[in-house]
Amino acid sequence: MLREMSYTEEEIERMADLGRDPKNWQPADPEAWELGRRMASGIAETYTDDDWRRVLNALSPSRVARKISRRPPQDQRRLLELLAADRRAEVERLLTVSV
Repeated sequence: MLREMSYTEEEIERMADLGRDPKNWQPADPEAWELGRRMASGIAETYTDDDWRRVLNALSPSRVARKISRRPPQDQRRLLELLAADRRAEVERLLTVSV
């Protein structure tokens, strides 16, 4: 369960500045990776079809294929159907290549 966190604009800007500097980059430990995966999964589960449609149609076909391939099999067909028709064939081709 994710808990809501609120940050001021100044705090967000300070964190962003820290993240831009490579000397602050450190590999995360396995626990942090798992927490990140759970957070990302929780966020993805809250997306509506309209949210997914906007995200998927804004990304490159290779990134869309990567995102869709990481979703549970039952979600993959639904997400493909949210793509614009002119992009769907390319993403489907990339998905079959990556399998």
